[in-house]
Amino acid sequence: MSAQINQSRYGVPERTVAVDPGVSAKELSWSASSLTNFEQCPLKFWWSKVAGWREGPSIATAAGTSVHTALEELFTREANERTPEVADQAFAAAIENSRADLIAAQVPIDDVVAKGEASLQMYWQIEDPTTIEVQGVEIKVGPELGELPFVGFVDRLSISATGSMVSDYKTGVAKPKYFGPYFRQQYLYAAALQNEGYDVTEIELLFLGDGRRVRRPVYQAALDRAIGTLQTSSAQATAMATKGEWTARQSALCSWCSFESVCPLRRTRVPVPGSFESDERLAQIPGMVHRAPSANEPIDPAITDDSELF
Repeated sequence: MSAQINQSRYGVPERTVAVDPGVSAKELSWSASSLTNFEQCPLKFWWSKVAGWREGPSIATAAGTSVHTALEELFTREANERTPEVADQAFAAAIENSRADLIAAQVPIDDVVAKGEASLQMYWQIEDPTTIEVQGVEIKVGPELGELPFVGFVDRLSISATGSMVSDYKTGVAKPKYFGPYFRQQYLYAAALQNEGYDVTEIELLFLGDGRRVRRPVYQAALDRAIGTLQTSSAQATAMATKGEWTARQSALCSWCSFESVCPLRRTRVPVPGSFESDERLAQIPGMVHRAPSANEPIDPAITDDSELF
């Protein structure tokens, strides 16, 4: 575990890490959020997509999941039924359904509730849901994109002045220098929906942390660029899987990463990732779950909303 630490093309420290050969590589499936995870840190991608470890909830992800659930319920109703009371009831039910997991992960439920309620209150300042012509919510797209296994869930598809618009909720605040991965996610969804016959002409992000709405047009070059990044990352991941060596890359998100305590880039004298000793340490982390990844299973974008972590 004494490999040299280098500077990546991102200008941050990174290290090539050999993983336990006993963890067999599986066919890699992709989602928009797993692509972002791979770019941020391939070793974390390996832990979640190959080794089968799933991080437990945090205040941010739990609030984000519950808010998404509430807004999904809101837009399943007829326009005149889309009221704050409906959203609040759905949010409360989502919190109750996640209570056991939050307790197991030692996440303060009152903080989750406070953050989620603030996000919902901000939502009503962004738009009037009774005016939205909804085509679908939580639409599953896939199973392929760019000739690769790909699955995703679109928060909302609605009628716009020029065609259809893909909308995505973010519970954090808008920080333009980090918009790239968010827009790419929506362009991947737009491309997948176009493959299914939808005339998607716009994408938008709704930031529930500060009430900002950001829209962009859909154009072919953006779709091609997003799919090209997916294909490039898939080729890189396949090469790493073949060698059994994955890149650990340092970023601002390391402090929020559940794998930090066993990461060779962040810690010294840690066991080989995937070894019994490493897995034993991970199993002690509250909320961490180990299961074999299934084919074409995406990382749920609703629970990987990192818009407030930057």
